[in-house]
Amino acid sequence: MSLKSGKIATVINFCSNDYPFLKHCIEKAKLISSQVIVPVCDHFFDGTPEDLEVLRRIYAEHPDVLFVQYPYDRRRLTYAHYGNAYWHNIARLVATYHIDKEIDHVLFLDTDEIIDTDRFITWFNGGGFDPYELVRLAVYWYFRETANQAHAWEEVPVLVRKKHLNGELLMRWNERWGIFDGVKLHKAAMKTGHDDLPLVHHYSFVRTKEQMLKKVTTWSHCNDRNWTPLVEKEFESSFRGTDFVNNYQYKRVPPFIDLDLHSSPAQLPDRSSGEFDHVRVLTPSDVFKIEIALTFDVPI
Repeated sequence: MSLKSGKIATVINFCSNDYPFLKHCIEKAKLISSQVIVPVCDHFFDGTPEDLEVLRRIYAEHPDVLFVQYPYDRRRLTYAHYGNAYWHNIARLVATYHIDKEIDHVLFLDTDEIIDTDRFITWFNGGGFDPYELVRLAVYWYFRETANQAHAWEEVPVLVRKKHLNGELLMRWNERWGIFDGVKLHKAAMKTGHDDLPLVHHYSFVRTKEQMLKKVTTWSHCNDRNWTPLVEKEFESSFRGTDFVNNYQYKRVPPFIDLDLHSSPAQLPDRSSGEFDHVRVLTPSDVFKIEIALTFDVPI
């Protein structure tokens, strides 16, 4: 199955904490996309440095997508009005700048959001997006294991016509909600497929204890709560049927993906040069110029 018309670029926000999901996210995205772009910061969002050697191994594993590596610049944190969304927004900003001209639509995902591609294509080809300028897609939400699916749905990914994207829209304090709020006409929230079921599976808190602890101490929401005691208590026992994030109730379902939480990127050959044609490494000056270019529609 493939899209009958319209070209989609999928932008996948990524950090190495989410490596076990990356292959699944990319492979599903490629089935609906003319271009896949993965922005990644050289630090986690709490300021902890990324392991650049691990990133290089990851780049080597996916030569058919574009990685845009952008710098963590502490001076930019003086812009406090951006709040927790700042680095997420910068990721989408620098990725948007690198989208091909012929692209019609942009899908913004995080790495742990996996598309049900066959159903997405059926929905898209059947005119599901035609009436809209932008939609927020409904997602199934999971906790601890891929078989633990919440009864409640959420809405996270955004599919938008590329013509609407600019620096002001992408840098709003409420992140993807800001993109949704900024496009005023012909939009829909909690959008499902033709069968009235979500088109995306969200595995945000499907992790081992160690992975979950690393997530909550290094992501942009690390200061929203005192996460560490919540994670420690959660793993004192087997799954209790609810979560500490949203207090959802759960059911057991057949896993949508075969996820290996302990996977890691392969070692590079000793002769590897470290240079990749499909990776753009940006400087702070590059990021500033891109923000100016997309906000004021000027060339750089």
